[in-house]
Amino acid sequence: MRALLASRAGVFSLISLTPVLFAAILLHPAGAAPGPSGVSEEVPKVDYQLDYKPELNITAPFTLSLSVYSDDLNLSHFTVRFYMNCTLPGITGGGIFSTEVMGEGGQAKIILHRPFLPFNFSFYLVVVAEGVEVRIPSLSELPVSFSGGVVDKDGDGMDDRWEAVYGLDPLWAGDSEADPDGDGLGAGEEYLALTSPTQPDTDSDGLDDGWEVREGTCPFLEDAEADYDGDGATNYQEYIFQTDPRNAESVPDLAPTTPWYYVVAIVAVVLILLIYFVAQMVVNRREEEILTGRERDNESEDPG
Repeated sequence: MRALLASRAGVFSLISLTPVLFAAILLHPAGAAPGPSGVSEEVPKVDYQLDYKPELNITAPFTLSLSVYSDDLNLSHFTVRFYMNCTLPGITGGGIFSTEVMGEGGQAKIILHRPFLPFNFSFYLVVVAEGVEVRIPSLSELPVSFSGGVVDKDGDGMDDRWEAVYGLDPLWAGDSEADPDGDGLGAGEEYLALTSPTQPDTDSDGLDDGWEVREGTCPFLEDAEADYDGDGATNYQEYIFQTDPRNAESVPDLAPTTPWYYVVAIVAVVLILLIYFVAQMVVNRREEEILTGRERDNESEDPG
């Protein structure tokens, strides 16, 4: 099977991959044992080549059970990793939550027995089969994929080929802390967050990647107009006023203000009018003085 994959630099290539499919995404009530009896929602099986957005609207605390399988029963093993890319209420310590399991034969499962507060969220998966890594994102494109498995000679947590694409040194582990684009994220953090280390705003939504990762918005999804905490202010407004987009009590001051150039224009008009009226007063006074002088001259010349 051949799949069209895109690197973060936008370079496309065809590589051979073992077919790996979403089997199902099962949501169970918090505390319930995984199994069909506790399923509250199921997302149908989808091939990883399709554009797919498993964004789930959760109305109660739940436990996520995810299954991924390969139809190649001769496959000796594969690894599945689950990444939560946007911080959720109830999760602390960063915006990426992950786990991994090993599966023999045709199936592997991930079961996350952690209740979350009600929320909408997106995620992506990483399936590693026979040394070939495939990232399965929840968005409509593959943010990054590499054939041949992860190569990390310097052990800095970043794939060497990804480092080469962005001008980093694959033989120096210290560049994982570098911040070429000045968005407040080190290159290693950019690699994990699916963002570009050379673009401070990967998704071009007006929100810096560093702010999005710190505040729990999605740095690879245009969500500037979203209102995650329901306080009536968009993420962009929260960004401008430096308030918390995940806290409804942290509300930016959206009272209307007059732009500075309006103020300048008004002051300029007032000054022009003032100068005009002063000039008119001077002209009028001068004319009056001239008329008065003429009248006096006429009176002095009148013999009667």
